[in-house]
Amino acid sequence: NSGGTDAVSKATSAKRIAKELFKSLSKDPDVDVMKELDLPPLQHLKMEAVKIAAMFQASRIRSLAQRRMLLLHLRHHFGKNAFDTERNVQMLCDGQTEVKS
Repeated sequence: NSGGTDAVSKATSAKRIAKELFKSLSKDPDVDVMKELDLPPLQHLKMEAVKIAAMFQASRIRSLAQRRMLLLHLRHHFGKNAFDTERNVQMLCDGQTEVKS
């Protein structure tokens, strides 16, 4: 019955190797480039909800559909994590607080 435990250990070993291989392949090359250029990580480059709401107010974009369409294109160009969440922006755009840039 030692063959059963050997098969289990081989399966876990193969699983571990696959995980390590996946980690090495999924490393983000942008992080290395950002470090080389002495730029802050991408998380620090996120546009905050206040700035997004100020952009909408300055450009007179009022409807939710227009805001979503603009952010759709901006996220496609800059990446989905480059902007604060739509929920946070929505609270500011609905007039719950005055937005000044």
